[in-house]
Amino acid sequence: MWNKEVIIKDKNYYANSNLASIGGERMSEKLFDLEDIVYLFKTKFWIIILVTSILTGYGYYKTTSMTVSYQATAKIFVGRGDNLLNYYSKNELDYYKEFMNTFSEIIKIDDFIDATLKKYNIDRSPNEVKYSIGFTASSNSPIFTVTYRTMKREGAEEVLSAVCQEFNEQAKTILPDVKPRIIDSAKVYPIYPNKKKVIVMYFGIGFILSIGVILMLDYLDNTVKSKRNLEKLLPIPFLGDIPKHEKGFKEEKC
Repeated sequence: MWNKEVIIKDKNYYANSNLASIGGERMSEKLFDLEDIVYLFKTKFWIIILVTSILTGYGYYKTTSMTVSYQATAKIFVGRGDNLLNYYSKNELDYYKEFMNTFSEIIKIDDFIDATLKKYNIDRSPNEVKYSIGFTASSNSPIFTVTYRTMKREGAEEVLSAVCQEFNEQAKTILPDVKPRIIDSAKVYPIYPNKKKVIVMYFGIGFILSIGVILMLDYLDNTVKSKRNLEKLLPIPFLGDIPKHEKGFKEEKC
């Protein structure tokens, strides 16, 4: 009888002595299910709001300190006749494109740009203008898009309109059978920075970073938060818990 009690006590001692090691090993393994994740983010939701708000605000601040760039755009028709819907063969389109390529080289000559700016009384540097003008040809019609990029919004429309007018005059001289005209007058709009895109980007960075912070904090936290977590960690049934009383209870006792 004595031996049997000793064996039972030894077994209980063995089980109790291994309880801590089993729990310690399992505490190092983070076991998540959907309810755990929902609970985690509900309790740490303030971190998402804080980090996301800070980075979104920083993104807005960045947009206010960025230098704005502008682009003026106009469209020119250089086809024959007044009908924009006329059919043009591939050879004709290639011919018009070749003329456009030639003209794009002509406007890079300082004397040409300087004469154009003086003619229309525009106070801009020829070097500033010639490197900022661009031409794009349509693939299926003799319509060309002319662009002018600048850091100054004021005067951008006048510069592009002057270049387009000079283009029309040169086109009439070189291509007498065409009737060039501006079909879409110069319009100026900002192209950089795209404020909405920058703010949305920083919002996304803040949201992702806040998720990472929450997961890292939870990974470093080895305390047991609920009965369900305890049952996962230990191979014994959960019987009950003892409530923890705060300072007020201690003062009453005194």
